[in-house]
Amino acid sequence: MRTKEQMVALLRAAGVTKEFKPYDLPEQLSFALEVNRPAKIVDGILHGVEIIFGQGGAVIWTDQDVKAGAYAKAHELKVRKFTGHEAELTVPGRLCDTILPQFGAKVKKRYSEASKAAASARLKSILLAKNPAYKPVPEA
Repeated sequence: MRTKEQMVALLRAAGVTKEFKPYDLPEQLSFALEVNRPAKIVDGILHGVEIIFGQGGAVIWTDQDVKAGAYAKAHELKVRKFTGHEAELTVPGRLCDTILPQFGAKVKKRYSEASKAAASARLKSILLAKNPAYKPVPEA
């Protein structure tokens, strides 16, 4: 079983700069990335997306065969189309930063200290408006 740090290091070694959210697949040598619409098979038809990261690149299984074909044509990638609007797109590591988010791969968000402080102030004002007896906990 790999740790998240090991999986992120493998992404970095392949040339990926964005901070995707990986999770381990214990029965395989590869690992997967979290996506907005995880793959499900309903009545024998794939719905959603699954992104598996392996040796230096990613394989995307998706129900968006037209989009996969368009990206394959634009970037000269390998795509296999199946029946029922399913496709398997192979993406090298150098293109993962641009293509994977388009298929719903989750990227870790970074917030600045100013935006964190603004959000905290906004939440405190909402709490005070709803409950005038609210007393914020002093920060240590």
